[in-house]
Amino acid sequence: MNKFYGFLLRFIMSSVLAVVLARSFYTNFRLPFTIGLGLFFLGMAYFLDYLRSRPPKI
Repeated sequence: MNKFYGFLLRFIMSSVLAVVLARSFYTNFRLPFTIGLGLFFLGMAYFLDYLRSRPPKI
């Protein structure tokens, strides 16, 4: 899988998760909040991938 497909998969999954969580816990469903939540999830996916792929410190 190349980097574009990896980004696309993470983008779609973070968007779906943000919409589901926003609709579940916040009934007024504000669009800017949902977009921000999706961007937060996307950033966390890349941050956790960075933490997982770095060499271990011994």
